[in-house]
Amino acid sequence: MTSISPTFERIDATGTDLVGAFSLVEAADAVDLEDGAKGSIVCLSAPGVPALQAAAANGKSVVYDSDQPTGLRGGERRRMIGSPPTSFASSWNSSSAESGPLHSVTIPGGTLKVGDAIFVRGWGGVSTTGAPNFTLRNKFNDGVSSQAIGTISSGSPGSGASNALCTCEGCYIVQAIGASGAIAGYQKGTNGTSTTDGHRGHGTITIDTTADIDVEHTAQFSVPSVSNAYVAEGLVVEIVSED
Repeated sequence: MTSISPTFERIDATGTDLVGAFSLVEAADAVDLEDGAKGSIVCLSAPGVPALQAAAANGKSVVYDSDQPTGLRGGERRRMIGSPPTSFASSWNSSSAESGPLHSVTIPGGTLKVGDAIFVRGWGGVSTTGAPNFTLRNKFNDGVSSQAIGTISSGSPGSGASNALCTCEGCYIVQAIGASGAIAGYQKGTNGTSTTDGHRGHGTITIDTTADIDVEHTAQFSVPSVSNAYVAEGLVVEIVSED
């Protein structure tokens, strides 16, 4: 990056003084920001961490490429990549097979970094005949396999439940990236009229983070009955990263 706009001027490796109000410092330029950058804004492409820290310590406003590490605390970025759908997706079960994905949100391949936290929140309403066991799962699908993290427990949402709220929330940490990446975490939630938390599980999976990853919301009843129904009402996926 050699320029941003006509209002930005370049400081070269010699620390050339500027007459303008702004300055552009490139990563290849070994420049003392305190002495060389006279403007109130320092803009760096692919900045070195020490340079950015020096600029911040000197009270300058720092503009930088968001894909680059800064080394600055408070550099947390939150990205909501999924939100409640505009229409409901229903699961009417005449078998005990897992149904889904009822909703899914895609994390683009190559965007996850080690240390990223992924928060997943899915919810809907369940109706039952009798008191079947019922399980919601958050799953990660890299195109090769769809995996829940841990063995997810089942529980009954109650006998004769009618559109009773069920939730499934999880927190996951990216431990490794690449074709053999790793994500660890847990999920738990509420289960209809039951006062006991349900849909619980924790563990680690191996997953290809270079591929697009679909975060999926699924449902499963233990008893085949067309009277058992789950209406998946929403799915939110949020990624929290720190530079």
